[in-house]
Amino acid sequence: MPLKKGGDACIVIKIPVLTAILLWGMISDLKTGKVKNKIIITGFVAGPALELIFPSAGGLADKLMGTAVPILALFILHVFSMMGAGDIKLISVTGAFLGLKAVINIMLGTLFLGGAVSIFLMLKRRILAERFNYFRDYARQSLRRRRVIPYDDLTSEDKRHLFHLSPCIFIAAAMYCLKLLFFKELF
Repeated sequence: MPLKKGGDACIVIKIPVLTAILLWGMISDLKTGKVKNKIIITGFVAGPALELIFPSAGGLADKLMGTAVPILALFILHVFSMMGAGDIKLISVTGAFLGLKAVINIMLGTLFLGGAVSIFLMLKRRILAERFNYFRDYARQSLRRRRVIPYDDLTSEDKRHLFHLSPCIFIAAAMYCLKLLFFKELF
């Protein structure tokens, strides 16, 4: 039976391809500390290409907006050294496959999960007060200097405050895709 325009192609083809790319990005990040650009380029090419082959609601314009919005919205976090460029681009890949509405949900889900994981890890590593003091001092210095200064130069020997965001991106995207697969009519 041929695929219906839009919905079935998303389920049968687009979601598994996106899942594979996100998994590849997460594994790369966990092993090397970076989401390699070849993974990002693969997503940026595959998402729109599949949209051209299997058009869905919103069309290519929606997927291009879904690609651009995370970069524009989250770039400020990268400027302040609060989020890696690879994480932002990996979120953007989800927009290339699923579009603007989906990527906004995935961004919010990622930030919520990332915040929860961050607080959990700071409590577990017993550095919560230290990190809040660091943030307070950072805010004071930024205001005093009246310019943007990097939040973290990432060259410190102490890396206890760092964690990989890619698993949060993968989980947020998986949760959104599961919603599409099983509960679409409820939302």
